[in-house]
Amino acid sequence: MIMRVTVKYFNLIKNVTDCTEETICLSNNSNIEDLLNKIIAQYGEGIRNYLIRNNQIRPHLKIYVKNKNIFINDNLDYGLNDKDIVYIMIAPTGG
Repeated sequence: MIMRVTVKYFNLIKNVTDCTEETICLSNNSNIEDLLNKIIAQYGEGIRNYLIRNNQIRPHLKIYVKNKNIFINDNLDYGLNDKDIVYIMIAPTGG
């Protein structure tokens, strides 16, 4: 079975994807890591640099599923469901 997940991109991430929203098809029982790998495969190194550094998720990256920040505990194995909405953004920094 295939599930469809809506991904909404914000700030610098949307500049790399050149879209604010898209639907991505994943196999059932997929998780956030699977989703990120699919996004990187689609958009290449340009987006990888914003998402991953030294094989780890960048600390300023924020990912929300069902309005919950899922990276509070480095939750890459957070399971996704059909019709979930995932928000991906870079946290604002500076002073």
